[in-house]
Amino acid sequence: EVSALRLGLALVPVPRYWGHWPVLRAAVTALYVALTWLGLAGLWRVRRQVLGRALIGLAGTWLLLMSLTAVGLRHRMSVEWVFVVGAAVALVPLLNRLRPSVAG
Repeated sequence: EVSALRLGLALVPVPRYWGHWPVLRAAVTALYVALTWLGLAGLWRVRRQVLGRALIGLAGTWLLLMSLTAVGLRHRMSVEWVFVVGAAVALVPLLNRLRPSVAG
């Protein structure tokens, strides 16, 4: 049960202390959750490529370790770049569709 809770906290990172400016922190948390899930979607898109599998392996290992040990936003820094790359992969097709066509 504890490992499942830790996995949930890793996939939906919510800061423990809201402190000042709760609306700003809520907005940043929503963006952080979106980055995480866009990253996972991007990693899913590249799952058949060798480098994609390597990135999935890094993210999967990290998620396993976070599920079995401690979860905290400070622990995300070691794998955050994998989620950023995955989010970029997920956003490229969307941005290409929004870009006006130059072909004439």
